[in-house]
Amino acid sequence: MNPNNNEDFNAIREGVRALCAEFDAPYWRQVDEEKAFPKPS
Repeated sequence: MNPNNNEDFNAIREGVRALCAEFDAPYWRQVDEEKAFPKPS
């Protein structure tokens, strides 16, 4: 099984991208600088 061609993995990838897109770049930079986990809203 190649996960790059699997529909389930693609659906998960798309969902994660959509979720992450709800937060702007400065938010992600701050999380990276603090070596923190994203905070729930």
